[in-house]
Amino acid sequence: MYASAADYFVYIGFFFMVAIFISLLIFLGRRIGWLFGVIFGMTVGSPNYKSAVAKFLVLIFFLAVSGIFTYVNFYIRAYPAYQPGKVGAEVYLYASTGDYSSISIKIQRDEKTQSQQGAALPNGSYLLMGETLSAPDWLKSLGVTDGFRFYGLVKGQYTSNYDTKNIDINVSEKPGNFVWDTLVAIQEIFPLADIEKHYIPLYADGYNANFNVYVTPDGFKRD
Repeated sequence: MYASAADYFVYIGFFFMVAIFISLLIFLGRRIGWLFGVIFGMTVGSPNYKSAVAKFLVLIFFLAVSGIFTYVNFYIRAYPAYQPGKVGAEVYLYASTGDYSSISIKIQRDEKTQSQQGAALPNGSYLLMGETLSAPDWLKSLGVTDGFRFYGLVKGQYTSNYDTKNIDINVSEKPGNFVWDTLVAIQEIFPLADIEKHYIPLYADGYNANFNVYVTPDGFKRD
């Protein structure tokens, strides 16, 4: 299993991001409680507005910093860089037992490091689902590059009728891992980069086969 320092930075950043967010909720809850107390005559006096605004801005600042730190490392970890025209991944299909085939996907993360993961599949048609990431200039200045990831196999040729099979290809989305699942969910709501979903059709028929995947800003291509 491939691992890097970015893994640990992601967890550290996520911890601080959650802690600061909870502190912000507590701060706002107290201010809202005071406001309701004033409205219903249960509270007297006035708060220190300058101090309250300063605390609010400090919490927002540190929440933004921790969020950027977390997602910079998340993007570095989850989306290996690609070079248009060069092979980004190799997909192997092997004959297995009965009506099953095995799939193995190897990603060249850099010149020296590869990650590889596989799964057993009932024979049939599949869509290999993935994403491409286009980082804005400010993220690139922090070390994020344009990258890609695979996050699952979909059984069937049409996404309106499928059975999802989770595969852990480059550990960008760890099935059942709360931290990574949460970061993926937040990214879909508040994206810091341009992320587009793509797919590659493949067919597992019990015979040995392999093909290369090429990544471009427009999606995936196979030979």
